[in-house]
Amino acid sequence: MPSPVGHTLSVCIALPILGRGIWQKKASPSLLLASIFVANSPDIDFLAGFLVGAPNQFHHQLTHSFFFALITGILFAVLFSDKDKQQKNSTPQRTRLFLYFTFLATLHLVLDLFCTDTTAPFGLMLLWPLSNEYLISPIALFSDIRRASDTSSFIPSLFSLHNFLAVLQEVGILTGLCLMSWWGETRVRMYSSRP
Repeated sequence: MPSPVGHTLSVCIALPILGRGIWQKKASPSLLLASIFVANSPDIDFLAGFLVGAPNQFHHQLTHSFFFALITGILFAVLFSDKDKQQKNSTPQRTRLFLYFTFLATLHLVLDLFCTDTTAPFGLMLLWPLSNEYLISPIALFSDIRRASDTSSFIPSLFSLHNFLAVLQEVGILTGLCLMSWWGETRVRMYSSRP
């Protein structure tokens, strides 16, 4: 799985694709923090693992599914849509927010899908609750982030040369994807504004 650095960079990919209209109207520190949180939200399964003394125990399971991405999108769309019921654009705004936040959570799954997985079961439970099967891409674009399986050494194990190099690889690939996303959005806007 990519690191939180890589997942946070995915916000830069989502913004030009689905977030531009939202950010022009609602730009705020809370929206930025929510975007970063949602981009990393499937990894909340580590918290459940910490509670039972095995941080990796539930990783890549229920929270790494399209169902979780949809629920996250709904929740954050409701949280960030305007509370004023009289506003006539509230439904389109809520729909844009839903698509934006769902896309962010889904980007997390896509990045994890294209990551080297060295711990069984390999892959993600993308189709849960319809299926408990683990899916993984045969092509790995990202290196794995190595981490200890016990609570006491989990955090220290993240700070290794291997993980540092993996983060550099993520930054390189995702920066390129961010630039392509912004360039593509600029081209679409330029052509759509022509008479």
